[in-house]
Amino acid sequence: IFASALDHYADRLVEKMRPAITDPGKTLRQKIHAAPTFIETESDKDYYFKLSHAPQNKSIHDQLFLLAGRKMMPLVVEQLRLAEQRGEIRCEDPVALASHCVFGEYGLTTDPTIPPQERAARARAFLEQMLDHL
Repeated sequence: IFASALDHYADRLVEKMRPAITDPGKTLRQKIHAAPTFIETESDKDYYFKLSHAPQNKSIHDQLFLLAGRKMMPLVVEQLRLAEQRGEIRCEDPVALASHCVFGEYGLTTDPTIPPQERAARARAFLEQMLDHL
């Protein structure tokens, strides 16, 4: 039951991000800026937020991060392929790049010594820099 509830919460978070990520009228760079972060999609009034962000529940938060990331992967892969078709990027392996974009920021985005908004800003800045080299 718990795994199902956590999976449902991950679905809710991803669905809040979907419109900005899949907006056909925006470039990939614009989507990176427009997409809400998990910080912006969660509410401290939500039971699952409280559960997964309690200091003693880091393993639950890690599970949630992985679940949401797995659900984000198809969306990100699709957007990378579209960006390549439009000539915005060159990417031989959109699955590998998507995996890095989704999971490669884990250390930064979960570091409790960095304020949440700074984590999000730094992750976006890194993705911007990476786009400059694709």
